[in-house]
Parts: sequence; structure tokens; C-alpha cells
Amino acid sequence: MAPTTLAKANTAFRERRYDDARALYEEFASSVNEGRHFTPTTLYEYAVAQIRHLDRLRTGGTAAPETKNIVLTSANAKYFPSLLLLIQSIFTISYDTVDEILVYDLGLEAWQSDIIRRMSKVGIFSYPTGRPQDPRLDRFKPDDPSTYFFKVYAFHFWRAHSRFASLDDVNLLWIDSGIEVQHDLSAVFQLVAHDGCFFVDHSDVRLYYKDAQELVVNILSPALEQCTAHYRKLTGAQMLRPYIKANFFGLRTGGSYAYLAKQHLDFCLDTGVLFDPRNINSKQLSDHWLRTTDVEAEIKRQGLTNSGRYLFGRHEQAVWSYLVARDDIPIHSTLPYNYTVAPGSGALTATNWEKVMRPKLSGRYDALKGDMKRFIEEAQPPVDATSVDLEDKNRTIAAYLAAGKAVYITEPVYTNVGFPRPAWSGAATVLLHRGSAARTDQHKFAGRALNRYANIRDDIFVLLGNGPSLGDVDLRSLTKYDTFGLNAAYRAYPRVDFWPKYFGCFDALVCSHHAAEFKRLIKDSPIEKFFFINFDDQGAQIFPESEIRANPRFQNIDFRYRGPGDRDRLDILSGSFTPFTDMRTSGSNSIQAGLLMGYRKFVLLGVDQNYVEVVDGAARDKTFHKLVMKETPKENPNYWFADYQVQGDKFNRPNLQGTQIPAWNNLSLTLENLGLQVEIYNCSPITQLDCFRKATLEQALADLTSVKAANLPPFRSTLNRATV
Repeated sequence: MAPTTLAKANTAFRERRYDDARALYEEFASSVNEGRHFTPTTLYEYAVAQIRHLDRLRTGGTAAPETKNIVLTSANAKYFPSLLLLIQSIFTISYDTVDEILVYDLGLEAWQSDIIRRMSKVGIFSYPTGRPQDPRLDRFKPDDPSTYFFKVYAFHFWRAHSRFASLDDVNLLWIDSGIEVQHDLSAVFQLVAHDGCFFVDHSDVRLYYKDAQELVVNILSPALEQCTAHYRKLTGAQMLRPYIKANFFGLRTGGSYAYLAKQHLDFCLDTGVLFDPRNINSKQLSDHWLRTTDVEAEIKRQGLTNSGRYLFGRHEQAVWSYLVARDDIPIHSTLPYNYTVAPGSGALTATNWEKVMRPKLSGRYDALKGDMKRFIEEAQPPVDATSVDLEDKNRTIAAYLAAGKAVYITEPVYTNVGFPRPAWSGAATVLLHRGSAARTDQHKFAGRALNRYANIRDDIFVLLGNGPSLGDVDLRSLTKYDTFGLNAAYRAYPRVDFWPKYFGCFDALVCSHHAAEFKRLIKDSPIEKFFFINFDDQGAQIFPESEIRANPRFQNIDFRYRGPGDRDRLDILSGSFTPFTDMRTSGSNSIQAGLLMGYRKFVLLGVDQNYVEVVDGAARDKTFHKLVMKETPKENPNYWFADYQVQGDKFNRPNLQGTQIPAWNNLSLTLENLGLQVEIYNCSPITQLDCFRKATLEQALADLTSVKAANLPPFRSTLNRATV
């Protein structure tokens, strides 16, 4: 049946009967999504792509170039991981399409807001202190997500915070922070620009709920009648239209439907619709439309089985749905645009997980079983999938429940709960995951966003490693570049009449041992900025003094070691100094600090990596890895001056093969894996590192000076991954 539908769609397309073709492609995609038959994923993706193509044909191409495209979203601290995933996906896939991203702060922590503010094209705003702009706002709590008032406020009062506030005509696209962009948003913005609005239905949830009710009447609050200025009774046919998704919709502020914005605000503020309960248990309330409209007659006329009752309070989504139905505005199928993989599962807990999920999985087993099997096979922590037999329904469901509970609830890797993701969900423009695709520690995996930070600079960052080869460099010749010194090198700076621009230490033992001198440097030296770990081996603060931590030259760093399983990952790179994830050596952490300061052009000096593990005069201190200098050596083969370490110094064994070289290799492969536009030259003539391009200092400086940071290609490691 379905291949015949697809063939008919192709015939209609070739004959330029585009409306017929679109309807047939949509029917084909729906039949696959609902599990009515099996078809290769490529055919489904083809049908979805054809639907989007037909929509673009209808709009006549692209939007006017002067019309700005703005994305609105919102998040609190709980949804911050998802917000990062959303912004990163926009940067990766639709950066040139989107002119601005505005984030309404619904309760982000300070460090989270700091990360957002670092990004280009991104603005952040919050509810104003003092009296609100509109007195009707007084009865709402701006930080209460239960009424969805935050979406009403953000959508209607964004303009005061936008770079494009002076423009009357822009394309607005609301995207919930629980969404990930999978394909360029240009097609959606074209629809917004051409039609004046963009709305989609809920047809994707039929995969999960066999008897899904997705009609306006089911969410239409009688409270809407209180807005006499704009309320008009719907016909029975209008009440049986699909209700729309308010997590992904668009409106052109200068288009033919611009009036909807003002009416939506009035309905939300002048009525009690935002305060309706989520589940409607009052029979009088749920029967309201059966008593006062002809919806029941229309249900019978159409031969439907839906009750025609008000079942769910959907708050501001109900208002948008009412307006769309009232004015007979076209609604797009959600399948090509916004696929849901976590429908109605966000409130699940350890106690109700199996009770709620088992009947849902059982009722749609044939449609979901293949996706359940994939989930089990890919689960982290791993679940034994060898015994999964899709013919054994109960056993497969039990295995999925065990895997899902581990991933989402017991020790959650992700921030919410989802159904197994269908293979064809990737064909949609965006994925609604409600957190099930964003890790709880997403800040560690937001490194790709560094390409789009607002502070990118063309200055050259020179890392002064402390290896012997640095002794052959005239440090004073580097004063025109931004240099970064490390650890105990401060002992030599007065003697060579040179001070670096930056100075740091990312080794807790060394930082603690030199703390008194580091504090003196902060107070008295010409160094512009300091980067130190602020805890010793026992976790006690090294810099508890408020005058030190408040000093503008002291960079506060919330330093965090990598967790279990993170040691060798190649996708972790810090997005801020708070938190700042360890790159395992002071040198590699200095490069990470440089990236956060906006540097993209790097030179390594003295990064020789040819350590002697225990030099003359050193002895073990308590453990194998900790050393103490019993006497000051006459020569130190590890460093560029002999008294780099002196009698009494405590330090860690270099562990060249176990830590140093692997850490630099990890940084190199991570930069490549994340596609960062960075260049690093290693200018040590005796280096053992093979993970960066090698050059003389003169060659490296000339090459980096000749190129703009914004024009750098994605980093390419010089390592052979197969041998690492």
C-alpha cells in the first residue's frame, strides 16, 4: 500500500500537481511513522525532503535579505544543558541563517549566564525589576514555569533586548530549549517570511499513543470566552482541527498575521487560561463545549470517535491553537519539521517509571520494537543485548526499561526521559527531545560553540613551556605578542628582564607550594592576568583572601577534574572558567584558557616533553607520584634554568608517557574532533610531541600574522589516530 502511495506522490510531483504530491508524501510519511508498515529509512527521508522542497517551491525561494531571522528561547538551570545543545546545534547547522538568538533567563545560575553571554549573536534577558511594563503582568510569577507565563513574556517583550529592536518587520521563531536543530532552519524562516506565520501539528505522537487525541477541542479552555474583545465561537469543524505545537512556531512581525501576537497576549493576560489545571477532572468543565457548541454533531458527521471534551489545560499553547483554528490558518505536518522523541515523559521517577512506561511500550510494541533494540544495544552503562529477541515482547520491554532507567533515572546521563528514538526522526528539521538528548554535564561537551564566541581575537598567544629549549629564546623579543608563563618560571623573570602578559599554574601541589610567591606576584608584578587552581591536594582553598579573589587580575577558576570515563574522551573542552574541565597538564590547560580568552593562533615554546622522571636531588615524598627536592641541583635537565626547582620544593613526577604526551595528544585530537578554527605551531627544536605542526619561531609568527583568526580552517591534528 505505502510504496504505491509514494509512487503516486512521485507521479503527481512530475506532473507538477504539487498540492496532490505534498498530500501523498505526507500520507506516506505518516504511515511509516505510525508503524503501519516497514520501509527503508532512506525512502522516509526522501518523502520528508520532498515535503520541505514543495514548501520552498510554494514560497518562491528565499526571504527578502533585509528581513532578520530571530530565534527566541528560554531556560532555567535545569534546562541549561539542553539550552547549550540547542545553541550549539544552531551554530553548527544554521549560523548564517539566524541573525540573533535571544534567551529569556528563567532562573539560570551565574556561571551558566556567563557562558551564554560569551557567544556571538546571542543575547540574554530576564524579567525586569520594579513595576512591569504592563500592569496585567502583576498576577503572574515570572519564575514559575507551571503556567508557561515565561513563554508569553519572552515572546511578547523580547524587542527591548534585541539588537534589531528598531525593525518593525522581522521573522521570529520560538524554539523550546528542549529542541536540537538537525537541518538548516532556512526553509522554516522562508515559510514564516512568505506566509506570515508557521505552525505544525502533533501527528508524530501517534507513534507513541495509539489513540492520541490532538484536537483543538481537547485543549480549548472555556476561560478564553472571558476575552470579549477577540473571542469568537468556533464551529464544530474548527474545534476538530489539530492543535499546534507551541515549542516550535514562527510569526512575521510585519506580515499578514502580525495581529495574532497582540491578540495572543490579550487572551493570556485578560483571562484565566494560564491558570487552568493540566488535567481537567471537572465534568462540568470538560463537557462545556458539548453543551454550548455543535462539536458533538460534527464528530458524528465525520464518523470520529473522539469525545469532544476539554481534557487538558495546555495554557498559552491553547491560545495559539485557538487563534489558528479561528482564522483557518494552515498547519503543517510536524513530521518534516519537528519530531518528538520524549512525549509526555518528563515527570517520570524511579517509583513510577515501569508502571507508566510498560503499557505505552506494550500498546505500540510493533512500531517501537526495533528502536527499543537499538537503544538497548547503545545504552550507557551497557546492558546485555545478546538475549534480546524481538519475538519475545515481554523480555524486550523489560530490557528497555532496565536500560532506560539506568540512563535517565538511577544515575542519569541525560536530563530527562525519552522514548526510543526512531531511525527516521533525524529527517526532521528539529528534534524535540525535552532533555533526553542533552547530557547532564553538557557544559563539558559544548566546545564546538567556541568557534562562535564573541571575543575571538587576532593576537598571537605564545605559551612559554619551561623545557630546556626555552633557554635559547630571547624572551624580550616576544613583548609584542601575548605570552603565558607557568609554574616556577617566575624565579627567572627578574633576572632576564622579562615578564609575560599572563601567568598560571594548573597543578594543585605546585600551586599550593608556591602560593605565597603567587600572591606576591598578584600584588606587585607587572603581569596582567593570573590563572591558578584554588585548592591544594586536600581540597583546601589556596587563595582564601578576599582581596586576592576580588583582584581584577585574578581569574576565578572553578577547576574540575575529569570524571570516570572522561579521561580519554575527545569531545570535552571547557566553555568557561566556571566550570573549567581539566585538560590534564598545565600546558594544555593554558591553551584551553587561551581559547576562552578568544585566542585562536598559538605558538608553543619550550614544550619539549623530554623529561627525566626523577632528577638529581629529588626524592619520593609520601607517594610514588609526589617528589620533593632535597637539594638544589647544579643543573636541571628538565627546565630552562638550573634553579627552576630549589631545595624544599614539592612537585609531581612528570609522568611523561602516562600523562604529559597523552594529554597533549588528547588536546590535538579534541580540537580536530570539535572542528575548532585554531592553529598551533610547536617551535621547540627538540620536542617529542608529534601532535602539532612544527616550525621555527620565525616561520610560525610569520604564518600566523598573515592570517585572520576568523579565516582559519578547522584544526587538523598531525597525529595518526590509528597509532594513538
